[in-house]
Amino acid sequence: MPLQVNYTDESGVNHPESYWKLLDVLSIDRVNSRAVFQLKGYHSKATMEAGKKPIANLMLQINNDKVKQIKKVNGQTVIENGVPVIEEVNKTDFTDYLLTEALNPEGENPYKKAYEFAKAKIAIFNNAIDVDL
Repeated sequence: MPLQVNYTDESGVNHPESYWKLLDVLSIDRVNSRAVFQLKGYHSKATMEAGKKPIANLMLQINNDKVKQIKKVNGQTVIENGVPVIEEVNKTDFTDYLLTEALNPEGENPYKKAYEFAKAKIAIFNNAIDVDL
């Protein structure tokens, strides 16, 4: 289930129908709630199927962690002493996508969940289309 998306690489070359394929599960560490997957992007489906060199590689890091963000109340940034307030929040990506309960109800697998994570959390994949090989 590769993803298709209009992608412009670091050199400014546009790949209007780039295909992104999850090729490797580099690690899934349930003890520390961390996983790393590797997505490779290709110019097109044909170049992907032909085994051509990818146009880009992306490491998907899915974990639970504490992250810092600007505090907002009712959509407004909270300011104290002229400075935005920074708060620490728990990120639950691993729990939401890869915890056993997230995988088992429908027999879902980590690959499918990694694609779902990419579409939900990585900006370049927000409008990606699921495609079959």
